[in-house]
Amino acid sequence: MTINIQAVNFKADVALSEYLNKKMSKIETIYDKITSVSVYFKLLNNNTKQNKFSEIILHIPGEDIVVKKQGQSFEECIDLSLDVFKSKLEKEKNK
Repeated sequence: MTINIQAVNFKADVALSEYLNKKMSKIETIYDKITSVSVYFKLLNNNTKQNKFSEIILHIPGEDIVVKKQGQSFEECIDLSLDVFKSKLEKEKNK
């Protein structure tokens, strides 16, 4: 599984990439047919605390699963997205 990361309006550090890789490896244990993952991180230009945005796309045969989340940190966005992915992949696995 390849993971492609794009950061808009900032430079993603190594710690964020490692955190994402660690979390995605857990998702891969649930559903092993994931071919690749595309991740877009963006800093929003607003004055709220929740100015971090992520869009994570799981590419699986037949369809892509897209989850968009906004939060106070990119790690929070990743965690919120993974909760959604877990439930969707469990449904996909049981089909």
